Amino acid sequence: MSSAQSPNTSNWPAEFAHELAVQKAKTAALELELVQLREQLKKHAGNESQLDLVSEEAIAESLRVAREMFGNEPSIEVLVDPEMPEFPFLVVTVKGAGTTAELLEKRLEWHRRVEPMFAGPFNYPRLSVVFD
Repeated sequence: MSSAQSPNTSNWPAEFAHELAVQKAKTAALELELVQLREQLKKHAGNESQLDLVSEEAIAESLRVAREMFGNEPSIEVLVDPEMPEFPFLVVTVKGAGTTAELLEKRLEWHRRVEPMFAGPFNYPRLSVVFD
C-alpha cells in the first residue's frame, strides 16, 4: 500500500479508527495553517523572505517536538519586528507547567532539537511558553 492510500479500517476497533480520523483532521488543519502562514509571509515581506527557505517539514517537526515535550497542542504565527520587516519570524506558542527552571530547560532542549532543521539564525523559530 502506498502512503497516499488510506488503510482499510473496517476491521479495526472503534477507538483505533477514531484516533486515525482525529490524526487525519489534525494533519489537514496543520496543512491549512501552513498555507495561511505562507500567505502571511508574503503579506509581511511583499515577496520572497528568509522564511520562504523554511521547509514545511521543518515547521511541522518543530510543532511535533513542542507537542511531544509540553503535552499540548502548540500554535504558530508569523511576527515581524517593525525595525527589521525584511526578517519575519515564526513563533511557536505552547502552554507549560512546572518550575521556571524546568520550563527553561525544556525551552532550551526544544531549541537544540529544532534549530538544526532551519537554515540560519534569521530562520530559527522562537518558542513562547505560556504558564498553564
